Amino acid sequence: MPLYNAITKKISYAFLHPYTYMHAKQCTVLLPCVQRAFCSSQSQPKGNPLRCMESLKQEHFRIKRTMQSFDRMLDALDADIDAKNVGPERLKDMQKFLTFCQLYSYHHDSKEEILFAYAQRQHDKPALQKLCNEHNHNREMYTLIDETRRRLPRTTSSEELVTPSKKFIAIQYAHIQQEDEEVYPQLEQQFDEADMELLSCKTDEFDAQNAISINAMQFLSDELNEKYS
Repeated sequence: MPLYNAITKKISYAFLHPYTYMHAKQCTVLLPCVQRAFCSSQSQPKGNPLRCMESLKQEHFRIKRTMQSFDRMLDALDADIDAKNVGPERLKDMQKFLTFCQLYSYHHDSKEEILFAYAQRQHDKPALQKLCNEHNHNREMYTLIDETRRRLPRTTSSEELVTPSKKFIAIQYAHIQQEDEEVYPQLEQQFDEADMELLSCKTDEFDAQNAISINAMQFLSDELNEKYS
């Protein structure tokens, strides 16, 4: 039990963001996922120098799929004109989606920063500098999610919860599209194999350090995607 408590404490503090903090309710949401994730945590297989890019692309796929599920739930709430308030089950799912949005997206962005910081030190490229500046604007995404999450204890209003969540999803889609179409191809072109292996080792270590938390969020997204597919 002490080890389990230590893991849940790690869930609480491992992904703190300077502009957001993790509410105690998020721990409750993640506890069932932590139980399943404990025995399945493992790092990325070694050997492929591009594994850091492949891992980031896989995370993009998971984020987009989960945002599609979130969007479907929000559409159902929006379409129910007779329901001005969100019911208990949907409120619980809303909390789960917000937990995933806040924690998994922050983990993903933190891993990307490993590559971007290296790019700034090794390659004086205006496009990559622009990218790093654009990533600073991700604060708006986290602010939207944090503000929506803060509303949950005091409101069940569909309008107050749906509108900011929809805005977050739109920003997230645009952000991922820009990275998939412009940023990642540039990184793959500019970094040679030695660079990629070095960066992959760094991202391997980052994932290993946060493996239980990452797997817990993956289980959470799998649960939501199955329910709202």
